Amino acid sequence: MSRKNSKKTPPFTIKSLQSQSSAWPDPKPIKSSAVCILIIPSPDGSDDPHIVLTRRTTAVGSHKGQVALPGGIADPDDPTPEATALRELSEELGVDPGQVTVHGYLPNAQALASFPVVPIVASADISLADLQASESEVAHVFTAPWTAFRRDQSLAFKFNVFGTWRRSQRFLADGHVVWGLTAQILYEAGFGQ
Repeated sequence: MSRKNSKKTPPFTIKSLQSQSSAWPDPKPIKSSAVCILIIPSPDGSDDPHIVLTRRTTAVGSHKGQVALPGGIADPDDPTPEATALRELSEELGVDPGQVTVHGYLPNAQALASFPVVPIVASADISLADLQASESEVAHVFTAPWTAFRRDQSLAFKFNVFGTWRRSQRFLADGHVVWGLTAQILYEAGFGQ
């Protein structure tokens, strides 16, 4: 798998960014997953980079219709979380891994089912028009400025799922409500902090 190697950092601070990459543990935990926080130039040409998000279809196995970061469960032959995130980015949005610069990892997040989700922070010099959404997985793809995900833009709330109360952050982005694991990952990133 080829990717651009770069020591460049994103054009803003990400408090939790870690530079080291690592292989999946052996044996790989069942349902280990990775997602990609993909940063692209602003569609209006401003200096305010945007983050790519998707709204999942109602045909996918879980989180139907929810806003998500591109990503998913590791394939058996994915050697690293980075490989999983870039493969999923290609499958869901048609982004060639060779166009992507990986900047680092964020600390693992935990999905409701308690499996680990590794967030990868990456950038690409592409536009929203370059993205080719998979009809089976992605109902809608959109971007929002990174400033929409600063901690001071979030609202904490509680929700009940399967009889258990949980906490989440909530962001508003391009008319969409971002909550749950996706909001938690973006909140923990600490953009601009």
